[in-house]
Amino acid sequence: MIRGNIEWHRTTGRTYSLPVQIRNTMELVEQVARFKAPKYLSAYMDVLHMHLRQINREDLIDHGLDIGTQLESGISSRTLLSLMELGLSRMSAVALYEKTDLSKEECVAWVTEREGQLEAMDFPVIIVRELRDRLLPLDDVDSNSTA
Repeated sequence: MIRGNIEWHRTTGRTYSLPVQIRNTMELVEQVARFKAPKYLSAYMDVLHMHLRQINREDLIDHGLDIGTQLESGISSRTLLSLMELGLSRMSAVALYEKTDLSKEECVAWVTEREGQLEAMDFPVIIVRELRDRLLPLDDVDSNSTA
């Protein structure tokens, strides 16, 4: 998009500032992705769902992740949303998502079952640390500290 904007300015002989063009393009993308696209896609989905109900095809309605949430969070699956809701960064959520597709509870169980294998799963050390800090149940540290 930025390249196309620059090309247009060059072919029309108009002056431009590269930093300004980059900022303006990114602002436009953000406005469309965060506000306009979700608004119009939500309206489209409402009409589609109404039509599917009218023709008795509710089985075709996906009650999963809505497009607004996907655009706002930059995610495309239930697992990514679940992991981010559990407190993981987007980077860690994406790394874990590449291994599995689960709900929040299933994600915690998956990491718990593989606690000793996380380093061998090609995760960066920082992601392994975050998975342990955010998803694994507390060890017996609390019960030992009261004894």
